[in-house]
Amino acid sequence: MSVPTLLAEQYQFQDTGVLLNGTSAVPFVDLTAVSGLDSAPVREAVQSREGQHGGWVDATYQDPRTVTLEGTVYASPTALDTYLDSLKANFAPTATDQPLYIGTDITSVRMVNGRSLGFSYKKDSKRRVGSADFQVQIVCRDPRIYATTVTSLAANGTLTLGGNRDTVGTITLAGPLTNPTVTLNGTTFTFAATSLTAGHSIVIDLDYKTVIQDGTTNVRSAMTMNAAWPVLNAGANTYSFTTGGGAGTVTVAARSAWQ
Repeated sequence: MSVPTLLAEQYQFQDTGVLLNGTSAVPFVDLTAVSGLDSAPVREAVQSREGQHGGWVDATYQDPRTVTLEGTVYASPTALDTYLDSLKANFAPTATDQPLYIGTDITSVRMVNGRSLGFSYKKDSKRRVGSADFQVQIVCRDPRIYATTVTSLAANGTLTLGGNRDTVGTITLAGPLTNPTVTLNGTTFTFAATSLTAGHSIVIDLDYKTVIQDGTTNVRSAMTMNAAWPVLNAGANTYSFTTGGGAGTVTVAARSAWQ
């Protein structure tokens, strides 16, 4: 991942995407509205209580967020179509989530990960002067807004994260290791009969809840847990591991996240 350097209210979709709000020299994109970076939609369930006032409300989790970018494209009247082609390519559908980088006024770039629904525009009388209004929607399976940097810890101790909400991450076991046991925020992952040789690894993904060896093989059946899958908190996260032998490493890594 190659994180761009952005000023406040500059945006870029994908590592090598077109900079939005970046310049006033044609061609350029002027954003007039950005929505969907406030609180993500809350998934709610409300049920009445029979025989009395009130009811039960479940509003614990958030649904996917949709970020909408709206604005105007400016280009030479003789090169507008070429610039529109580059924007359509930038926001074309993809098989995997892509980062939308967000320039903030607090000196750090943040990002959401999502999939574009395409670059929509209409040609009207503005075409004569080389401009067109547009809209882009990016649907984000994960509603978290993330830091672009990863914080990691490869020794027993405390992993401290910023942000203002829970986040997810990975635990990577790199061989040589024998029968490792990892504890994160009270949840223990135990590999009672596992031997990793040098050059081999297992990645525990706290988001997708998968346990994959060498990037391809599902080894979830080799692991037991004493509690539910954990999340990482804004602030301190307690982390430790033991092994039955081997000079390999066990590393927990995550990005700080915001609402």
